[in-house]
Amino acid sequence: MNAEHTNKVMSSIIYFNQEDPTLDQLLFINSRGGKLAIGLGLYQAIRGSKAEVTTIGLGIVAGMACLALVAGNTRIALPGLFVKMREPSHSPMFHKQAIDLMNELDLMMTMYNTILAAFSEKTGQPIEIIKEDMKKNTLMTATEAYAYGIVDQIGCDVRDIMRSHHFDEEIEKREFNNFDE
Repeated sequence: MNAEHTNKVMSSIIYFNQEDPTLDQLLFINSRGGKLAIGLGLYQAIRGSKAEVTTIGLGIVAGMACLALVAGNTRIALPGLFVKMREPSHSPMFHKQAIDLMNELDLMMTMYNTILAAFSEKTGQPIEIIKEDMKKNTLMTATEAYAYGIVDQIGCDVRDIMRSHHFDEEIEKREFNNFDE
């Protein structure tokens, strides 16, 4: 998750939400994660959407991408998914004054505690368990992520997921961005 691609995803979520808040959105996630502020921004965009945002994990979903996965109203793991919970990365603190370092550390701790609370709310796990699992860089299969509460279900066919959200009727009417450009 880099800032440019994540901003495109957030912009799309916000745009489609404003265009038609009754229209379901699907967000497919395959990412090793990214910086703390970027992940928190995407989490807030998903949670702030009036539309139902279904997050679907495939491949690997790690770090802040895991926070995006857990943000969905409905959270689906494809069977081959690997989820890695880890502590968020932060910006380097080189060449800064002591007061700036203290302010950045305070802000980072506030964001970290927000992330812990978000995981706890969505998974039902106690904050202390989440904190320990992040410290251990816990790697899970789709089945383990389901048992932990990161996802609500394990889906097996993307076409079935899209049909269940009525995307089969709408698919040709939509323009999808390629976020890898």
